[in-house]
Amino acid sequence: ANGYTEKEAIEISERDFKLLTPDGINTEDHFFYSILDSEENHIGYLWFCISGHSDNKKVHLADIIIEEKFRGQGYGKKTMLLLEDEAKKLGLKEIALHVFAFNESAVRLYKSMGFQTTNLIMAKVL
Repeated sequence: ANGYTEKEAIEISERDFKLLTPDGINTEDHFFYSILDSEENHIGYLWFCISGHSDNKKVHLADIIIEEKFRGQGYGKKTMLLLEDEAKKLGLKEIALHVFAFNESAVRLYKSMGFQTTNLIMAKVL
């Protein structure tokens, strides 16, 4: 739906990741976590960063992935609640994120947790 082949999308995402994180997982103000269940099974990933000017810094959720077989079991919500706790520990008062409109389950989750739409991008296929 985005107009890229899978190969192109992977190349673009790898290029963008290198631009955003020049020092990889050691890039300042970027935080990478593995999401584990209570039995230490790997169920996903979380990546967030601190963005904004010094007087208006916020957490920006760069990526959250819950592996498909674990979706719909509350792990996304639990992870977001832990992210809220981490943001508070960092002294930040806002979490921002981007979600594609077609990802209806994620949109529902974020709305149920109090996130509000701040921007809207629209397109019309001709």
